[in-house]
Amino acid sequence: MSTGPAGLVAVGHYLGAFPTHDGRWRHEIRRGPEVEELTEAEAGAWAGPGDPTHRPYTLDRLVDRGLLVPVSWDDGADFARGHRLLPLLYGLGPDPDAPDRCHIGTFGRPVVTVDRLGYDLWAEAAAHPSLWHACRRYATAGGPGPNDPHAVLVALLERLDTLTAAGAACLDLAVPADPGAGTT
Repeated sequence: MSTGPAGLVAVGHYLGAFPTHDGRWRHEIRRGPEVEELTEAEAGAWAGPGDPTHRPYTLDRLVDRGLLVPVSWDDGADFARGHRLLPLLYGLGPDPDAPDRCHIGTFGRPVVTVDRLGYDLWAEAAAHPSLWHACRRYATAGGPGPNDPHAVLVALLERLDTLTAAGAACLDLAVPADPGAGTT
């Protein structure tokens, strides 16, 4: 992904395919607290929204349901305020042969390798209620990456497809910054 025109990103955690009583398969995606059921065509479009073979009607339905979200890399702050990145695999640290590259996977088994900035953003995002909170925090931490939250967001969006396609992370709805506020 690069800065420029809008793209569609998938939101939700894929939970699997399950048989139906009529011999078909339904796919389940958790988005926030809800589990959404998708048809085969919808699941394919959700998993690869940039594929030009998907029917516009299918993509539109997924956008209407909030399972695909249009994002402009040039102004993604609203998107970032409403969504968060959830790591789904383990951080395995730097590659011994290329310390500027880091592995994400299961113990002893790398699934995807990303640059250090991508790894740091992947790890940082989990500690925050939204992508925007994570980007603001990363920008002010004084690390090696960008020091502007929007530039951090663009850097994350440029790496998002690598992380999500490998199953290393998924996007979900943001959570309140203080979930206990107003409760007793």
